[in-house]
Amino acid sequence: MFWKRYGFAITWALPLGIALGAGIAMVVYLMGNPDFREQGGWQAFAFMLLMGVLVGAALALAAMIGATLLILIGDRNRERKHELEVWVNGGTMGAVAGVAVLWVGFAATNQLTPTASFANIFLYTIIAAMTAGMAGYAASRLLRAGQARALREARLRGETTAPTDSGR
Repeated sequence: MFWKRYGFAITWALPLGIALGAGIAMVVYLMGNPDFREQGGWQAFAFMLLMGVLVGAALALAAMIGATLLILIGDRNRERKHELEVWVNGGTMGAVAGVAVLWVGFAATNQLTPTASFANIFLYTIIAAMTAGMAGYAASRLLRAGQARALREARLRGETTAPTDSGR
């Protein structure tokens, strides 16, 4: 039943994270330092694209792990209106927490280096807030789309226990 409720979001989380990471890296590359683009050529382009894909994948995995853990902990004892109801708020909070924990780990590791400063903590906090917000929004949209898809499939199969999709 877990896969029926949350499979769509789990399936699309990593490709969406990779696509968003690559897209943001391309915006940074195109809007960034022109000297870097001129001197680096195709290698600079490939490097930025690869870094965007890797960062997007890492953030998507952190969000997916956080959402899955929070859903596994909190969803089993929740009352549901129907068997296909998805815990959108819990999954969203878990995704935000997963990404935030990843950036807190980066900040803590950075503080162990000899060049550590408190300015870096503020930088990591800003990046964490921005990426956690994007991960939360993406998780919310994916979870809602997964619930709508599961309800639509249940109606097509003729299951009468599935209510109409209200969007919530």
